[in-house]
Amino acid sequence: MHEVYLCLDVGGTEIKAAPLDANGKMLSKIQYFPAMACADKKTLLEHFAHIFTSICPADKVPIEIDLAFPGPFDYENGICLLQGLEKYDALYGCNLRHAFAALSGLPQKRIQFINDAAAFALGELTFGSSRQAHKTLFTVIGTGCGSAFGVDGFLAAKGHSVYLLTAIFIMHRLWTAVLMTISLAVGWKSLQRICSVRH
Repeated sequence: MHEVYLCLDVGGTEIKAAPLDANGKMLSKIQYFPAMACADKKTLLEHFAHIFTSICPADKVPIEIDLAFPGPFDYENGICLLQGLEKYDALYGCNLRHAFAALSGLPQKRIQFINDAAAFALGELTFGSSRQAHKTLFTVIGTGCGSAFGVDGFLAAKGHSVYLLTAIFIMHRLWTAVLMTISLAVGWKSLQRICSVRH
């Protein structure tokens, strides 16, 4: 019997899942499951248990479950904080590390969570076109929108200067757009007045 890692990308519309070996090689094709994100807590937990069982090959023993989960979420402690976003509201305040450990029979330390945007960034930094990049910004768009930053092949820690620089860049772009909108509105009003005077 060989050990396997069960990996899930949890979204608001669907959940993508696959078993991986210790080297990160997929042992079967990615499977797609409906998210059932608006279901009640009991149904959701049963659904996750079904996914764990479905993706684990018959000749393999799961030793860890790794989940990319959208925020807000307490990733360190495994507590879902999603509320009012029309996805997984029923899991608000639920310690999913405890719940999934009980469902799978694995120790709690073998249930790991990461932000979905951060997981995407790690994949690109490790296997994608961002491997040689000095600084990178990753944006993911699904039922929600998330972002992550990479610096020299690693995820940027919170508080890194890249966060501040990106915030300044975004604010600059936003204010430019606002000022352009105001200018266009003022220009349009002026044109209307000129036309009304001529008539």
